[in-house]
Amino acid sequence: MSSWCHIERGSPLPLGEVAPKARVRGYGLSWDLRPLPRHAQPREGAAKRADLSPWGRAEVPAVRPFNPTSSRSNDPILETRYVFTITARIGDVVSAGETGIGVRRIIPIIGGEVRGAINGKVLPFGADFQVIRPNELIELEAKYAFETDDGAVVYVENKGMRFGPVDLLQKLKRGEPVDPALIYFRTVPKFETGHEKYRWLMQNIFVASAARHADRVVIDVHQVM
Repeated sequence: MSSWCHIERGSPLPLGEVAPKARVRGYGLSWDLRPLPRHAQPREGAAKRADLSPWGRAEVPAVRPFNPTSSRSNDPILETRYVFTITARIGDVVSAGETGIGVRRIIPIIGGEVRGAINGKVLPFGADFQVIRPNELIELEAKYAFETDDGAVVYVENKGMRFGPVDLLQKLKRGEPVDPALIYFRTVPKFETGHEKYRWLMQNIFVASAARHADRVVIDVHQVM
């Protein structure tokens, strides 16, 4: 709609009715307001006046700050389900050096296996393309494929990050063993395949918890429900 109107201070908004468009003075912002469906409208008598301050700013209730340690029973819950583990064997690291955005590294993927709801083998091609930031945070983007035991080829594109104490990250770079529990290593894998049996891999979101070892990366894949 192209028409404009102003929300006057203290003017009530009738139940279920809104202006075609409204601009709140003092912000220069506009909202495209549309009536709520009948089932979503407040109960009769629940509508209140939208009192505005002298600057045309709507007075709204204070919002309680987010508390990551909160355990209220009505907090939304995101459920996941473990589906399979990818163990990717890796070759020697190839470094392109400092590129201006960090140290670029390429780590070949030379094989491996898949075990769980899907079973198969990691194909011996592909790589993990990394950028190591100055604070040692590692951004990862792995591209490779695996073949299931029944012959389906699944392409994998897995982005994520690895971070932790600097001394432990430096040990990992040297190929020395580090307790995986001390390193934050999370990824978001995406899958592609033309095999009908495994199309569900393209129709869901997955997250993964991973662990880096000297000769392999172990990736536990979980489906977001």
